Amino acid sequence: MKHLFSSKVNEVPAVTSYPNFKRFLSIFSASLENHVQPSVVGDVMNDIVSRKRSEFRNPAGPDAEGLLDWRSSSTDADWINSANVTDEQWIATMEQMGLLVRKYMEAETMAEISIPQQAIMEAV
Repeated sequence: MKHLFSSKVNEVPAVTSYPNFKRFLSIFSASLENHVQPSVVGDVMNDIVSRKRSEFRNPAGPDAEGLLDWRSSSTDADWINSANVTDEQWIATMEQMGLLVRKYMEAETMAEISIPQQAIMEAV
């Protein structure tokens, strides 16, 4: 296992103006477990440039569709207020979309967030 984030980034402050910091890193780490090859994103971009796609949003990868559906199902006010739910409610919502964030949210420090070396090499 190789740690993806530097040690300074992994330090979650006890007091912060950004309470969703750990949630953001957790969702990012969980999505890396289901990472897609860069070529998948490249294919989507190529379709956009070659005008094979004309949608405003063009998801690429297994997590994108669920996240976009979640956002579009909420009013702007509900979306903004979603940051105020408890960690348990947030974890449940993410896991309904297949993002297994619990282990990252329960980690004592973000330094415990790591992904297999193979996933890192495939993403590069």
